Formats: sequence, C-alpha cells, structure tokens
Amino acid sequence: MDQNAHAAHAFWLYQLTHLIIFSSLPPTYWGTLIIIWGNFPDIDALFHLLQKKDPNDMNFQHHLEYWTHWPISYIPIFLMAIISWILNWQSEFFLFLVVGILSHLIADSACCGDGLMWRKIPWKSNQFSPFVNLFSSKTDGYHGGYWVPRWRQTIMFKISIFETILGIFFLSLHTIFIESSFWSIFGILIFLVTLSLSFWPINTKYKEEPPEGRYADYRKNPQYLAWMERCGYSFNKKYQARKKNKK
Repeated sequence: MDQNAHAAHAFWLYQLTHLIIFSSLPPTYWGTLIIIWGNFPDIDALFHLLQKKDPNDMNFQHHLEYWTHWPISYIPIFLMAIISWILNWQSEFFLFLVVGILSHLIADSACCGDGLMWRKIPWKSNQFSPFVNLFSSKTDGYHGGYWVPRWRQTIMFKISIFETILGIFFLSLHTIFIESSFWSIFGILIFLVTLSLSFWPINTKYKEEPPEGRYADYRKNPQYLAWMERCGYSFNKKYQARKKNKK
C-alpha cells in the first residue's frame, strides 16, 4: 500500500489498541510518531535507490527481496513486547513498536498486489513461502509505478483517504479543545503530506500495461512455481489462469 494508507492504518489501530489495553488514548507524541513508524518497512525503497535501481519499474519487488518485509525479521521486537508486558516495563513503548509494524504487514497482505511471505525464512536460500495477497485482483502482478494507478482504483485506497481525513479532524479537535501541542500540529502536517502524495499526478505511461506484461515478476521463477506444485498451493492455478486471460 502507499504511505498514506500505512500512516492512517497505523494511527487508528494504535489509538484503538491503546484505548483497549490502557483504557486511555495514547500520549499525543506516540499518536503522531506512529504515523511515521507505520511506514518503516518501506524503508527498503531507500536500499533500492542506493543500488541505483528505479523504484518505478517492474523490478521493484521489495516484498520478495528485502528483510524489512519479512515478518520473521521483527520477532525480536515481538518477544521484547511480551517480556515488557510480563515485567510491566516500558509496555507502552513496545506496544507502539508492535502495532506500527503489524499494521504495515497486515495491510500489505491486502490489496497491495505483491502480498507478504509470512513464512519466509531468510537463511534457507531454497525455501519459498506463499504470498498472502488478499483482495488484489486489480493490483496483483504489477510493481512500482505500474502498481500506483491500479491501487488508486481499489476500495482500500478510498478507505485510507477517509481514514486520513478523519485523522486530521481528530487531531484538529484535540488541538482546539484539549491541547495545542507541537505533536498534534505535527501529526496534522504529516497527514496532509501523505494525503497529497496519494493524489500526486501519475505519468501516463504507468496507466498502460507494462512492456514486460502484468505478471513479469518472481512468480515466473521456475523454482518457485515448482515448489508451489509440490505443495499443491492453489495460487499456482490462479496465476496460470490469470496470465492466460491477459494474453
């Protein structure tokens, strides 16, 4: 998903979770920082740029290639959160870390196209994990700039816009009636930036079909497809049928 969706999902999930666990809304600074932290796994785009690769082409397959989108990478944080809860030590801080990461990973499992490999084990080079990519009929098989216009046609994109506007309204009320703090104003500004990015003009070439074709991605990896056959994973049939229909 895009930065705006991840920011909005993390913000509201954190507000709700904190309210349920601690019977109060989180401090404003955590409520604002979660907007940024919810986008952390997408820092792999920076790694891609440092390798002098174009994040807008069909080769930007960060959910496959980078550890920031492998759930197993965050097990230490999840374990520390459990320990902090048992010891009643910094549990609020670790809740912040866990909710931000989980909101991103869960959101990327729906509508983002790539999906996530929830069972990816990095040190097993020949190990493949099925991608969880729910509700991705419009976006599956597209990457980079080609993914963006398809994403903007989904219901999840529209929901994220509503969430962001609601977040701006929520923080505005907090600023006016409760506390006019730096953090609440900063949160409004961040939401305005992510919201504007969601409507940033798209190069018309990305609205067309990519030259390589819709499914010119890692699902054409012979090892991966063979593994899916051995496991009887149903997506293989779905993939082959979609590819055939797109020809």
